[in-house]
Order: sequence, then C-alpha cells, then structure tokens
Amino acid sequence: MPGKRRTARNAGMRRSRAHVRAQIRSSQLTTPFCSGSIFTTPGGVSVIISSPAEWDYIKNGSDAGENYIIHDARLEEFLGVRELRLPPDQIQVYRFPQWHFCNKCGRMQKQGMKEPHVRLSCPEAGCSGKMIQVRFVAICGRGHLQDVDWIGWVHRDRPCGDAPQLKWIAGDQPGVKCESCGSYRPVSQLFETFSSEKRPNYLQCRGQMPWLGNRRESCGEKLTHTLRSATNVCFPVVKSSINLGGIQEERLRGIVQILKDRVKLLSFDDEQFVDLVRENLGQHLRELGLNPETIDSEELLRARRIARGEESAPWQEARPDEAFRRMEYDLLKSNDLSVPGLIIRQVQSGVVPDSLSNHFDRIARVEKMIETRALLGFTRLMPEYGNPAELKRLLWGRDRVDWLPAAVVHGEGIFLEFSRTRLENWKREYRHFIDQRMARLNEALARSFLVSQDSEEKTAIFSVTLSSEFVLIHTFAHLVINELVLECGYSSASLRERLYVGQDMAGVLIYTASGDSEGTLGGLVAMAEPERLSGVLRRALRRATWCSVDPVCSELGERGGQGPEGCNLAACYACAMVPETACEHMNRWLDRGLVVGTPWNREAGFFSEFEI
Repeated sequence: MPGKRRTARNAGMRRSRAHVRAQIRSSQLTTPFCSGSIFTTPGGVSVIISSPAEWDYIKNGSDAGENYIIHDARLEEFLGVRELRLPPDQIQVYRFPQWHFCNKCGRMQKQGMKEPHVRLSCPEAGCSGKMIQVRFVAICGRGHLQDVDWIGWVHRDRPCGDAPQLKWIAGDQPGVKCESCGSYRPVSQLFETFSSEKRPNYLQCRGQMPWLGNRRESCGEKLTHTLRSATNVCFPVVKSSINLGGIQEERLRGIVQILKDRVKLLSFDDEQFVDLVRENLGQHLRELGLNPETIDSEELLRARRIARGEESAPWQEARPDEAFRRMEYDLLKSNDLSVPGLIIRQVQSGVVPDSLSNHFDRIARVEKMIETRALLGFTRLMPEYGNPAELKRLLWGRDRVDWLPAAVVHGEGIFLEFSRTRLENWKREYRHFIDQRMARLNEALARSFLVSQDSEEKTAIFSVTLSSEFVLIHTFAHLVINELVLECGYSSASLRERLYVGQDMAGVLIYTASGDSEGTLGGLVAMAEPERLSGVLRRALRRATWCSVDPVCSELGERGGQGPEGCNLAACYACAMVPETACEHMNRWLDRGLVVGTPWNREAGFFSEFEI
C-alpha cells in the first residue's frame, strides 16, 4: 500500500484523454503534494489538492474507509485523533489558478475550478490559441490562497470606465493591459511592497480556501504575490513516528478500552480478575486476535493498571516531543529486539574498532522498521508549525477532526549512540571554543523567523534547544548521509536523519526514507558492519576537514555565520547540507567546526582523535 499510486481527478470529470488526470504516490500526499498544495499534471494543468474533508471513501469501495485505516497508537494520541488513514485511490482536485491567458492573442479570462478539460480554446473569434494558466498566485500568512486580483491590480484599485477586458502582454517585459481603458502594469510590479497604512485593496486577503472548493472565511490579512510553483506556497506540517512493535501496543490498547467499559471488573483481586476476564470477555479478546485461554496474565494485569490510572500507557507518556522521541531512543539502545515491524540487532562492543568505541557507546542495525507519517496541516509564506488545532482547522475547514491522512514507509537504518564520557570530556576541554560558536548560533536563532514572535516568551517552532551536542550530532548526520549517497548509490533524497538529543539522549538514526525497494534491500544495514562503518565515517570526516569552498566556508563561520539568517557556521551546500526532505531542521544549525575543528584549530573538533 505505501507505494500504491493514487489518482488525482478533477471534480465531476468523465473518463477521457482530454480530461485532467494524474497519478501521485500515496506517500507524496503527505509531503510534498499535501492537501492545499499546487500540483502540475503531466498535461500541464495546475491543480490544487483537495482537503481530506473532500475525499470520498464510499466511491472507493468502503463506507467508512476501513480498508485504508492504519494505526499508530503513540502518534494518534500525540496528534489527538482517533485514527490515521491512507488516501483513497481517487481524490478530488480543483483547477487553480483560475485566471488563464491565450498563448496567441493574450486575452485573459477566468475559468471554473471544476473545468475538467486539459486544453481550453481561446474564446476570441478567429483565434486558434490555447488558454494557459497564469503563473502567479496570492497567499497570506494565515494559510489562505487566491488568484491575483488582476483587475484591481492593473487599475491600481481605480474603477474602469467600461467592463474590463484584460490582455496578457508578452515580450521582454511582460505585463497586463486593460483594453477597455488602456491601463497597463508590468508584471515586475506584482512584488511591490506597501506599508500597512497604504496597502491597496487588491492586497487584502479574502480568506479563500480553494482546497475546500469555493469555501472562504473572513480574513483581511496582507496578501503576498508569488509564483504558483514557489516553495512558500505550501509547507506541509508532518509528524512522524517509528512504530515500536505496534501490534503489541495496539493489542494492549484494545484490552484497556474493554476494561474501561467494565469498571466493576477492576476491583477484583489479581487471580479473580484474570479468571473473570477469560470467562466473560473471551469474545472481545478474540476480536483483538487473542486466545482467552492462553493470553498472558501479566498483560491483563498491566492493562488493568493502565485502566485504573496506576501506570502510564505507552501511547500517553509521550506528549512533549522530547518524551515522544525518548521512547524510541530507549528501545533503539536496548538489547536485540524482534517484534512485528521492528528488528534491532546491536553490534557487539567486542568487535567494534577502537576508532568507533572511543566515540560511540552503542551501534545498532535496524534491519526492519516502519515509519508512520501523518499530515497535521500546512502553512504558507513561512514554515511555521503554529497551533496544531489551527493547522487542522485550516486543512479541514472545521474544528473537530477525527482522523488525519498518513503514509506508511517500510525501511531500515543505522543507529549511533554517542559516548557520553567523550562528550563531557570534549565540552570541558574545549569549552571556550565551543561556547564562542554556540553563542553565534544562539544569536541567529533569536532573530530567526523559526522563533515565534507572538508571545512574550519566544518559543522555537521546531522545539529547537540549541546545544553543542545538538549541532554536533546534526552536522555529523548530514556528513554521513552525504558519504553514504556517494559510496552506496542511494539517491540523495532516499536517506533521512532522526535526531535524539536532549536530557540523557545523544544519538541519531539514519534510515531509508523511500517507500520503494531502495529502502528495504539491506544496503544500509550492511554498512553498519563495524569495519565498513569505520571506513564510511573516516572518509566522511576527511571530506569535512576541507570544503571545496574553503577557506571561504570556514571563514564565514568565524565571522558570524552563513545561509538564511546566518543560522549555519562552517557549513554550506558543498560540504554539509542535504536535501530538505532528509533534514529535520531545514538545513539549519550546522557547523563542521564542532565535528572536525577548523583550519585554525583542528584539535577542538569532537572527532579530532578519530583515525582519519
């Protein structure tokens, strides 16, 4: 199912080659082509992906979407929904933008959102041209999206003496002209900025939500004109989870729910309780795939403790993001494990070379894993998380949401736990060097748009607490991913990082992120063999000592930073950056200096003693 292609179809269309049709992988409907995003079909038609509220599971052969339901108890509890669902086989799309222009005569005209035809002929008499969608849209910070108000824009909000008839003027300086009154503006003026006092009406948001059809709400925020293909049109907000042996967890959750509906049972002593459950709840246990006669009594007693509130449920313990990750971290660093959906094999310390054992406490091969990715919502203009309830309301057009769209990816990975002793010694010995570099990054974080400015107490929207461990492990993960891409033949977007940094956490999981065979053939797990991994790390760190843009890259790190808002030090696209899909923090907060030192101070890097 994860690799199954979904058909995006225009609302109300018939089966015809002349009608809008496209195929998208189901995993791509969480990111990058989530609901609310703009997608261009192979036929060249620009469409907007509809809200999950518009998806029709009944037409796809299931009255309630049972065939599409997937479960991840931790993730459902974290996001506050009852279930997660794969997208149906067919989903609605709407033509957007609605404004078109003729590729011959330039006439501009608005078309319906449900117009199903791929090729639209120019309505001008005697013209044989085709109508093409304009390339510009208007977005606001609250997530709304609409066509550019071409009539108001070309007339500068002044009334037209006659019915306006717009024409697209091509050439060296394209623009729009009203043939009724002669008003003309070059397209370059679309991006003019105005103060809030002088903001024209055509830049007032009308609260349009085309992913919900013709729905709109009151807004009035400032609009920003942008290309329909620009990245700031839609930033999917996706929350992911490593399934921790989900069958056992789901089973336990089911037993707890059964017991909560039968409170009287909870008061009996242990032996009576187990006997009564087996005798009276046998049918309910069978529905969960359990045999009442052979079910482990300890599992029943644990379910009772959770139902009584005497023990925290594993799916309820992880409310903050750090606690959510900690459950995965503790499991990854435990002994060998083999449960449905998750196989972990620890690399024995006795066979780990000294070059690795001095820097890592634990290395594990994750031979099989399942990642669930749920779409919480989206933002525009800036990739901010914002309020989860507001994100869901924008995505669905309503406050109450029972389920969210999700994708399931099967893969494998390598887990590395950094040596706590080595970290503490490094921070103590090179304290001055580390503090200087972290001060620059914290200054960049304080002025970054990634920090919410709305509250008195600034809160990083990605829950980033910058520390030397975080920057070190984050940069290290990028360097290793880039080396694995070079050595193992993975595509640049097929690997991902999952950082575990916090109180008593210092590790990273590098895993396959694609849902096809590239992620499950064992190539990445094979690289976790000590001798192979030692070679990969050695070459990755050797490359990191000298970037092809050095000395400029390293000097920029010394002078205050580089990249967006100066959020990186010695790190650029030539050395430490990876595709956006591979990084959890948008290629920010990177510094090779903490990993391998600088050309002026090689000894200060965490891996300065590694045999490069």
